[in-house]
Amino acid sequence: MNYKTYYITGSSGFSDEVAFALKRTNNNEINVIFIESNLNLINTISNSGMKILSEEILKDIKHPNVLITVSDPLIRKKIVEKYAKFNTGIVYPNFLDSSLIFDVKSLKMGVGNIILHNTIITSNVILGNFNILNSYSGIGHDSKIGSFNTFNPRVAISGNVCIGDSNNFGMNSGILQNKNILDNNNIWINTIVTKSYKSDNTLFGVPSKKILK
Repeated sequence: MNYKTYYITGSSGFSDEVAFALKRTNNNEINVIFIESNLNLINTISNSGMKILSEEILKDIKHPNVLITVSDPLIRKKIVEKYAKFNTGIVYPNFLDSSLIFDVKSLKMGVGNIILHNTIITSNVILGNFNILNSYSGIGHDSKIGSFNTFNPRVAISGNVCIGDSNNFGMNSGILQNKNILDNNNIWINTIVTKSYKSDNTLFGVPSKKILK
């Protein structure tokens, strides 16, 4: 039987998590291949027992299905830009864990998103490209999420929230309803954003406060 093949960029523990969820959701009827740019990791074995290959193999594959499991938003964006230079036919599917609860009729979503187990996305949500929603996260109604954001486990986004690009939300963090946050913000663990922010902030606390760099 010719199973569909997915190429996972990265070989970290999170890559293993995504591979596990991908296989479980597809009843193990898929092939998963880890690919890396790190020369020290190529041809070694991942923690899950899989051989790691060079990302260079993508150059010779027609329309490969690629999932980028690098958590850092800015690095994830650079990988997409790099891949576009040597294979314009790469397919970036959305991976939705089978346990995801979402409004099928109203959710609008781009490409390359990874949404793991027990996540909830309610009504009229717009989700851009290459976002990672880790386990037990939630997005409330009428929220708009940009691209390349990372939501670590148990992040809670309330209703009518607008989020830009390349933000990193720590575990157990969240945003109150009707607040906006722009780009490249780092929201630390257990932080609750209680007002709107522009770009390039590091936030911590309840209520959130800017941390000077």
